[in-house]
Amino acid sequence: MQKKIVLLFGGNSEERLVSVASAQNLASQYNFSDFIFQDKAENLYLISKDELFAHKNVFVTEFKPTVKAFAQNLQSAVSFLKDKIVFMGFHGSQ
Repeated sequence: MQKKIVLLFGGNSEERLVSVASAQNLASQYNFSDFIFQDKAENLYLISKDELFAHKNVFVTEFKPTVKAFAQNLQSAVSFLKDKIVFMGFHGSQ
C-alpha cells in the first residue's frame, strides 16, 4: 500500500505568503493526496487543490480558506497525519 503524501503550508511566520506561492508551485508539479493550510493562529484547514489554485496575488493577499478548521494545531492533527508522509512547505521560522 502506497502512503498518502500531504502538503502542509502556511504557518505563522512572516514568510507565510511565500509558503502559499510555494504550495501552488509544488501542487502543479507533484501529486499530493491532501493539502493542509496552517493559519497564523495555527489552525489547520483541509483544502482542495482548486481552492489553492484559485488564490491570486499570493505575495500580497493572505490566503483565507473557505472551509472550517479541522484542528487547532499540529498536535491535535496527529491522528489525521499519522499514516501519511507530510511534506513541509513552510518558509521562515515557525
